[in-house]
Amino acid sequence: MITVFFLDKDGITFVHISNYENENIQNQALNNASFLEFQKSRDESGLNNSHKVQLLEYIDLTTNMV
Repeated sequence: MITVFFLDKDGITFVHISNYENENIQNQALNNASFLEFQKSRDESGLNNSHKVQLLEYIDLTTNMV
């Protein structure tokens, strides 16, 4: 699993990108107790329905970070 987080210059907006080897691993990660607690805290904070989930088509990966 590869996970990347980006924070917008507004200091509030963030993008979270996760790449899983397969659907089974994705389901394990998304049902992990700490992730479920994060979601609960997020939802209780008033951010309900402010998040958006998109499935993206994987094209390529490079490990050359600048």
